[in-house]
Parts: sequence; C-alpha cells; structure tokens
Amino acid sequence: MATMVLAAALVSIQGIVNRCMYRVRLNEEKERAWQILDRQMTAIDALGIDTYMAEPLKEGEIEQDGMLFNWRVDTNIESIDCMYEVTITIWWGSEARPHEISATTRLNGVIPAVTTGGPEA
Repeated sequence: MATMVLAAALVSIQGIVNRCMYRVRLNEEKERAWQILDRQMTAIDALGIDTYMAEPLKEGEIEQDGMLFNWRVDTNIESIDCMYEVTITIWWGSEARPHEISATTRLNGVIPAVTTGGPEA
C-alpha cells in the first residue's frame, strides 16, 4: 500500500517538474523574442521611419542560440501628418506549438518642407 502511494506521489511530482521545466524554457524563448523585437524597433527608430519605409525588407529570420525566430514589420500611415503606426511581430516554434509576440508603437516621420512662392527678383 505504501509503495503505491509513493509511486503515485512520484508520478505527480514528475508531472509538475516537467511542466515547470517547459515553462522555464518557454520564458527563456520569450525573453529572446522580446530582445529581438526591441533590436528591430531600435534599428527602425535609429534609421528613421521615412528611410525605413523606402526599404524593401519588411520581414526576415534571425537565428539566435540555435533557434530560428521569424519577424515581420507592418506599418500604417495615420491620419495625422507623418505619423506611422509600426507593429513588429516575432514568431517561433513548430507548427504544432507556435509562439508569437508583437508590439505596436507610433513614430513620427519627417514633415515635408513647405515652399512658398516668394518675391521673384
């Protein structure tokens, strides 16, 4: 009787340990994905949204620590002059267990210079 109780307890403990280990690994993967997303957002901000909009590359893959992360940047022009909504999505994992994070921000573009017809000489 005591052996059966001990065996049941060990099976339960092993199940808990396995779930905890899976969650720790998933948290580490999410941390890597957030770091990639932050680097992509920083690169866009440093480059300037207007310059980035002229670039053809809006998605790609990054390998980090033996894992493949996919990224995509979606941009929308807001109704306010030169305001862009930028959404970066990172996804990874297998088709059976896909994981995804995304973040959205708004960036100001360069306001085009307005030329006025001055006095002609």
